[in-house]
Amino acid sequence: METTEPTRGDILRNRFKEMERLGKQCKTQANEFKRLLQAYRTFDDRSLEDYVLYYLRTKLGKKPLRAYYTKKTYEYIVERISDSLKVELPEVLFQEKLPFIFEVVITIQYLHNQILDEKYGVNTPKEINKNLITANILRELLSAYLHELSPSLGVKKHIILQTNISKLFMTVDIGQRMDKKYNHYKYYKEKNFPPFTDCNCLVNSNEFEWMRSVITQIQGEIEDRDTFIELYFRRIYKSNVVFFLVIVDTILELLDCSKEQFEDLRQYAVYYGFMLQVINDYADFAYSEDKDERKNLQTAGRK
Repeated sequence: METTEPTRGDILRNRFKEMERLGKQCKTQANEFKRLLQAYRTFDDRSLEDYVLYYLRTKLGKKPLRAYYTKKTYEYIVERISDSLKVELPEVLFQEKLPFIFEVVITIQYLHNQILDEKYGVNTPKEINKNLITANILRELLSAYLHELSPSLGVKKHIILQTNISKLFMTVDIGQRMDKKYNHYKYYKEKNFPPFTDCNCLVNSNEFEWMRSVITQIQGEIEDRDTFIELYFRRIYKSNVVFFLVIVDTILELLDCSKEQFEDLRQYAVYYGFMLQVINDYADFAYSEDKDERKNLQTAGRK
């Protein structure tokens, strides 16, 4: 019987269904945060739980991208090394817990970013305080959650996971700092750029150089391009790209795989992260004369 190749629409629909199912699984993991909060319950109406977990649960219900990227990356790696896979870690760690962990990290970063960019109405002391306290409590809940995973991971693998999560928080926050300090038109006009030695912290030169041909092509089209474009890509490397690279590296390290063996996958993570951020930045300023198209181009943060 002749089979029909799936269309692009079929593939997208299947992917979205997979993401939604994973989101529901991650919500189940979020119940562990609810349990951890019980020791600190100070309100009879359970408002502490809603205060801390509402945004996380909402985000998990909207096709969680980092969680999905984690799950599919793991499945791809296992498919390539199935004959030599020796690590005896629970499958649920890679299929549910790691995806949930990385989605918690991005949720905390989003809460911070809403404060920094005054997005979603987070521009009053009340809303800023709520985001700040929620992010702080979520980070401590994540630490407690990681601690409870220690027995199933073992000491060495637990340290790997904890170290990579800490590196991710640090790198993204430094990227945010660069964004707030240098991502302004006056720095472009005044050519008041920081020396690249200020931008190199936590950026692996080899990984960044994978984008060199793309950066060079863009530089050839923009005035005062060398510094301006270089700084842009270095900034978004920290604030977004590194997220996907850390996901890949964490899975490889937990599975005792060499990074050299999966250099193509690591390079893909870098291109994927750059692609997402460039598209996101473009959407912030894209415009159309058509009213209906403008609705589709609008983002929640900027119009």
